[in-house]
Amino acid sequence: MGKTILLSIAVLFFFIGTGQRNFKWEKVDSVAKTKEQLYSDTKMFIAENWKSSQSVIQNDDKEVGVILVRGEIIQTTLIQITLLKWIYSYSIKFFMRDGKYKMIIENVTCTSAYWGATPYSGCIVPCDDCPIPKFGETGLNKTQYSKVIETLRNDLQSIVDRYATHIQKPSVLGSDW
Repeated sequence: MGKTILLSIAVLFFFIGTGQRNFKWEKVDSVAKTKEQLYSDTKMFIAENWKSSQSVIQNDDKEVGVILVRGEIIQTTLIQITLLKWIYSYSIKFFMRDGKYKMIIENVTCTSAYWGATPYSGCIVPCDDCPIPKFGETGLNKTQYSKVIETLRNDLQSIVDRYATHIQKPSVLGSDW
């Protein structure tokens, strides 16, 4: 039992000590909209970008000006004739006040991996400075591994970019449509 505790401490130290960090995005910007307009436009963005906005919204406080979304992204790659798939969960916090918004994407975590239709233990840890795992750990070579991580990073950045574009458009709240 003592060895287990020491091993756990050593693993914890390794992850803290090596400076590895999970993907995280933070965007803060000013916009000529009220808090109410930003809130309404953010709700519209969520409804347009996730299959079921009600299933992804975990917290919604209009008065405070915060919405918390939890979503999933699926990454795939084809190795010879086998499809490999990784499912990543993430959270997005939208903060809004008069004339300003902040968006944070964090807690990007591999929740499962599949080799064809079979679950396997080859989750790819999404972090900016993780060492590339050995081939046997993920089933991928260095190039394939880098491509999966880069595609994941691009997909998450795309959410940030789409939100920034959406929020700059005229507000649906109070418009004369």
